[in-house]
Amino acid sequence: MAEAPPIFTVGGYQVQLIDGMLNVSTLKECIFRVNLLACCGVKELHNIRYGLEQIGADGLIHQLAEMMYGKTRTHNCAFYLFTEVQPTSWNSGKYGVNLRDFILTNKLGTVIESDILKNPNSLNMLKVYLWQIDSDALKTFHGVKAAPMIAMPIPELPMLDGECPTISSAQCTPPRAT
Repeated sequence: MAEAPPIFTVGGYQVQLIDGMLNVSTLKECIFRVNLLACCGVKELHNIRYGLEQIGADGLIHQLAEMMYGKTRTHNCAFYLFTEVQPTSWNSGKYGVNLRDFILTNKLGTVIESDILKNPNSLNMLKVYLWQIDSDALKTFHGVKAAPMIAMPIPELPMLDGECPTISSAQCTPPRAT
């Protein structure tokens, strides 16, 4: 039998990584989650409507910052994507604009907004927001001291048929004789 993913407590909420998605919940209720995208530099905030209703923008941003900079460090990235269904739809609300306003008021980065378009899957009218995170400002807001930068060594890559697969041939090492 497979072992269940570990559960962490963040700001009084249970946090668990399940199938590549970070679920934040109070016992059985899902508040919001972070969806992983193919690019590690961009992630999606999902169900922010419910997160904002239950813990407010301040609580949501603090939980997100804890996920990014706390013990788990599971969702550090440069951009977060979030959406808002527009007033013509049954599940509409001002959750996207409210989160945008909170981010801008607290100077936590820049938010770019899309035009409103019809989602061909749900037929909802949808607006997309892209938050370019000011990492230093978010750490200050959350009360995290900036961690020192760690120098990552450049890996040596093997040569393929005498050709270096990278831009810099200084990174390549010739194949070892066996």
